[in-house]
Amino acid sequence: MVVAQTLPVTQQQLCGVTGHCMPLKGPVEVCVRVGGVEEKLPVYVADMEEPCLLGLDYLTQSEACVDLGRGLLKVRGVNVPLLPMDAGEKGENCVQCKLSGKERLPEGHENEKSADVGPLPEHLWDLAKRSTSCLTEEQAKKTLKSVAQYADVFSRGDMDLGRTALVKHSVNTGNSSPVKQAPRRVAPAKREEMQQAVESMAALGLIERSDSPWSSPVVLVEKKDGTKRFCVDYRALNGVTVKDSYPLPRIDDTLDALTGAEWFSTLDLKSGYHQVEMEEEDKKKTAFTFGQGLWHFNVMPFGLCNAPGCFERLMEKVLEGMQWKKALVYLDDVIVFGRTFEEELGQLEEVLQRLRDANLKLSPKKCLFFQHEVPFLGHIVGKDGVRTDPLKVTAVKEWPVPTSVAEVRSFVGLCTYYRHFVKGFASVAAPLHQLTRKGAHFQWNEACQHAFEDLKQALMEAPVLPYPDPGNRYLLDTDASAEGVGEVLSQVREGQEHVIAYYSAKFSQPERNYCVTRKELLAVVKSLEHFHFYLYGAEFTIRTDHAALRWLKTLKVPEGQLARWLGQLEQYNYHVEHRPGRVHINADSLSRRPCLPDYNHCARRDPDPVCRRLFVAQDLQGADNKWRKSQREDSDLIPVIRWLEAGPERPNWEEVAAESTTTKCLEEQ
Repeated sequence: MVVAQTLPVTQQQLCGVTGHCMPLKGPVEVCVRVGGVEEKLPVYVADMEEPCLLGLDYLTQSEACVDLGRGLLKVRGVNVPLLPMDAGEKGENCVQCKLSGKERLPEGHENEKSADVGPLPEHLWDLAKRSTSCLTEEQAKKTLKSVAQYADVFSRGDMDLGRTALVKHSVNTGNSSPVKQAPRRVAPAKREEMQQAVESMAALGLIERSDSPWSSPVVLVEKKDGTKRFCVDYRALNGVTVKDSYPLPRIDDTLDALTGAEWFSTLDLKSGYHQVEMEEEDKKKTAFTFGQGLWHFNVMPFGLCNAPGCFERLMEKVLEGMQWKKALVYLDDVIVFGRTFEEELGQLEEVLQRLRDANLKLSPKKCLFFQHEVPFLGHIVGKDGVRTDPLKVTAVKEWPVPTSVAEVRSFVGLCTYYRHFVKGFASVAAPLHQLTRKGAHFQWNEACQHAFEDLKQALMEAPVLPYPDPGNRYLLDTDASAEGVGEVLSQVREGQEHVIAYYSAKFSQPERNYCVTRKELLAVVKSLEHFHFYLYGAEFTIRTDHAALRWLKTLKVPEGQLARWLGQLEQYNYHVEHRPGRVHINADSLSRRPCLPDYNHCARRDPDPVCRRLFVAQDLQGADNKWRKSQREDSDLIPVIRWLEAGPERPNWEEVAAESTTTKCLEEQ
């Protein structure tokens, strides 16, 4: 910027694609910083909205390369993120600027902006369409004007994040010595992808080089859409971190505050954690390495155990004075509510202004404005009141009518687990119990149907399904069968387990081929995804009948799908408890729920599988030398032969988990 310097008007002009030309002043030599590289360059000065334009001569001299696929500009070996920009307003709406040959530019000079709100930026079109679909023409106009007025509060993409210092994240490790872990071995292709991810984060200022005594390893995990996610394994750091007990609001109190409201808007921050600054003295504790230097985060990274509490503290501070009256915040769920459209509009604008003041940005794809009914915290809130989200009881509500004794036993098993909530359970369930007696002929009659419907209804109503109490520890029971997963989220009240929600899902065809342990782990992952808004930021116990899952927090070198799953689990504060299958009947019953008619991957509908078994002989003396040599050189067979030669006992899961999929399949046989 040129400060208090008189510049002459030059003969050079700046011309746009429309043919309109603008006078220029200068040239003058100034310091320009591009991607952290600073150098002196001759520049011309013009009254325009854009911060600056890089000329072709500079781009040629610096060997600049534009990578539109990755959204980067590479200048002198440094990657600079490209931010999408909308086309400016039409010429007739532009502010006219007066230029004179000897005009002085005051410090901090900015162009005066037009009082009229400009056209809606392209990245907000979808939000506007979704938010105005049920509004009158006048309401829609006001909505579009408001969204355009606060367009800067909405992120334009992955490279456009806010940054707030209103609350900074700290990592209290007490008197613990620094935890230093060596980088993990990675394939050359993955190393290059990690390097690209680091360069992108460095260009955004999210990370910087470090000389920290702390160090955590990096793992690159593949997301469902095929893209890669850069993750730091902070399990060791979390193990020495003093846990933050910042309280979360009670869900029932939160929902009660919505009474009388008729308009609702939901908001979601864009990569919320990466918009929160780290405390300066704790940045070095977030240090990580993948074998090429040491880096630490300037912002709150994913995977730290106290991140949820910090985020709740931040959002409550941003909305201070509005909480309970105009808006509600529960971790990353924010809802604005009002009794009339005008009231909702005013309160939404107030929230957007608060976010602007805090320098936070929203994800337009995840926001929805001016609705009469929205899902919130496992419930459906609307102008007619609050009701239970049907998804909470879908697993029970859609339970198919049993067609065999085994299916009756699964359903009765679930009902029996919660029998103390069903008045006269023995008499209500008697027709179903008769079907399960030894030697009984299976015949589904009207009495069985009535008992089936009555028990389903009892499992979907209070007192089985009360409001959750965030001050009470959650119990998450998970189980996997050959066909699918079953989960029950509950809490203990006055010595009795009360269900908060049920969940059941069938495996896809590839998932049905997983080994038993992987299926059980998938059951945990699916349940955490489904019950995220209950469990995120809370302490809870995972109860499973599969003892091998107790290693979840201690697995040394997770890779691939396993690394992705463990990365998802790392954001939760949980303890794994094993309990025998005979008392794990609630989740077990849900995992064995019969398939619905439209499910295509049930074993009963699949053709008989062609089994291929490969046996590794323990005595290879009489085997062909060529086969013997090939087997002992095969990377998938080497571990299997080693285990067989070690003795009859099976290897522990941690040892098996590090091997290839083929090796794991062989180990199961």
